[in-house]
Amino acid sequence: LGGIGSTSRSYMGISMLGTEEFLIPANTPLASYVELEVYAASSLAEQSTPATHDIVDVVETASSVRFEGRDLDLNDLGGSVRWTLPVSTTHIDGYVVYVAE
Repeated sequence: LGGIGSTSRSYMGISMLGTEEFLIPANTPLASYVELEVYAASSLAEQSTPATHDIVDVVETASSVRFEGRDLDLNDLGGSVRWTLPVSTTHIDGYVVYVAE
């Protein structure tokens, strides 16, 4: 992290061959880092030029969630879920709705 060839990068971990994902734990401090760097590696060497991706750490959340129930059967659920959109939707591709206990 911190720029291609930068000395201000921090080791996050290893993802094994055949894996296309690396989980960064929630609440990992962003500090002053501005990009993610992924290097291919072997037991002999690490790739000299990484693949990079700019970090966009934003808070864009829906609010004022409302439910208008329209199913009159006991133990069934149906109706409209509505919410207020965030001020900016630049980095949002859509919304995911769950039911929870």
